[in-house]
Amino acid sequence: MADWFKGIASDWTLVDYLASIHAGLASYYNADDMYIGNYVGALYQINTGSTTIVDWCHNNPTPDHTDEAIRGLEESKIRAIFLHGSRNMNLKKVSHILVKYRIQKMKSKD
Repeated sequence: MADWFKGIASDWTLVDYLASIHAGLASYYNADDMYIGNYVGALYQINTGSTTIVDWCHNNPTPDHTDEAIRGLEESKIRAIFLHGSRNMNLKKVSHILVKYRIQKMKSKD
């Protein structure tokens, strides 16, 4: 990674972070980006020796974003706990996602 990127937010306030990341960069992520980010990130964690991670995901604007984030973790084969941490959380939508995920896991042979 380029050296210019290191420490880019080291002097940000919480307001700066929320405006730049949550309201800025995160709004450009699509569901495929969530998959790729979680998949590659989990493979990196496995490579560094991590055996279990927690993904407290705050970029869940659609159910597809959440599904793809979870798929990235599953396909990497890392042990992970996925926490839905959206600041715009719709409890009915989250409940639907969790029920759908549990049903899929019960049907799978894993």
